[in-house]
This record gives sequence, C-alpha cells and structure tokens, in this order.
Amino acid sequence: VLAQAPSEAEAKMPRPTPVRTLTPGETKYDITVKMGANEMAMKVVQTVTKTDDGFTVKQVMSSPMGDATDEVSLVGKQLSPKHRTATQGPVKIELDYTDATIKGGMEMGPNTQSVDVTLDGPLFADGAAEPVMMTTLPLAEGYTTVLRGLGGQSMQPELKRLKVTGMEEVETPSGKTQAFRVEVKPADGSAGETVYFVEKGGAHRLLKSRSVVPAMGGAVMEMVLVE
Repeated sequence: VLAQAPSEAEAKMPRPTPVRTLTPGETKYDITVKMGANEMAMKVVQTVTKTDDGFTVKQVMSSPMGDATDEVSLVGKQLSPKHRTATQGPVKIELDYTDATIKGGMEMGPNTQSVDVTLDGPLFADGAAEPVMMTTLPLAEGYTTVLRGLGGQSMQPELKRLKVTGMEEVETPSGKTQAFRVEVKPADGSAGETVYFVEKGGAHRLLKSRSVVPAMGGAVMEMVLVE
C-alpha cells in the first residue's frame, strides 16, 4: 500500500467533540498477542475515576514481562488530555498536554529523551485514554473523522483516519452484542491499524479491539472484555 500524506483539510480538522461522558468504574479485559505461531496472554484492568475537573483513566497490564501502568488525566467537557504517566520496567514516560503543545520526557534506565512537541491542533487522546475515548464519539454507520494522536515510538504528532465501517456481532463472556466496527488507521498510510468494537446501545462499552503493532514486528493484539 502506497503511503498517502494527510490532506491539508484533514490536518486542519477540529478535534471531534464527545457526545457522552465516561462512566466511572473498573473494567477487565483479556489480551492475546499473536506473533506468527507464537501467542502470549495478558490481562488488563482499566479504572475510570471521576475528578474535580474531569476523569483519570488508568490501565494496569499484567504480562509475563511484568506489569505496565499507564494513567491519563482528562479535563473539561471535551475530555482533553492534561497529563500522562506510564511505567514499564526501566521505562517511564511523563507528559503534559495543552491544545498547542506536548512537553515532558521519557526515561529508559540511565538514558533520557525530552519531548517538546508543537501541535497543529488539540490532541484527541493518548495512551490508556484512547480506547475508552472511542466510546464518547457520535458513532453511526458511515461516520468518519480525523484524530490527532502521538506516535508511541516517535513521540511525534500523527493523524489517524477513523471510519465506522458497519455493525458486527461481538461475543464476550456475557453474551453476544451488536457493536459498531470502528477502523482507525494512520493517515499517512503506514502500518498500525486498530479496529475497535463499541457497543451500539446500553453503556456504549468497548467490547473488543484488534491492533497491528509495528513495533512488535506486525504482531496482532486482540483485547476482549471480560467484565
């Protein structure tokens, strides 16, 4: 697939406005990572907590390589990202967000990398907040928008195209549920697609996601709601 640079119109699109807020509580997911013939199982506990000015979203991922924690604070009616702290082993990330900048740093043992990024517009979400923020959008068949994110490896801003491609029945331990199939792809045509399956009605929960992870050699990561 030939890479296609984002258009000027896409680069200037405003941040999509949430039409519903988050629901405080704890949600558990099972994760399977497939790398060729090999598989690895992990578990995730996601906790959404109400704060004075918004919410915090915290993910704790347990894997054979140890636990990884990612916490993002969101503020205002827009649920805009304000601060992120992520740790896994010797790696620690601390970032502060405004509508125009991302500043902070990444520590990898004795090595440090500063982050000082200027944005063309407000970030939609980052880290642990991105999956749950999908549930706040005005999803409907055919809905499209452009999201501004931060590259996990490059620590540089990136645009992603979002499209609801239809409905799909998703099976979870609690039964079968109709869900919106939400495709999110890098706007430059590079690898790294994620498909989110968001409950059509009820609490609009994230039921499942499936991601291609270029940093893991194109491994496929599937996350399924447990409770």
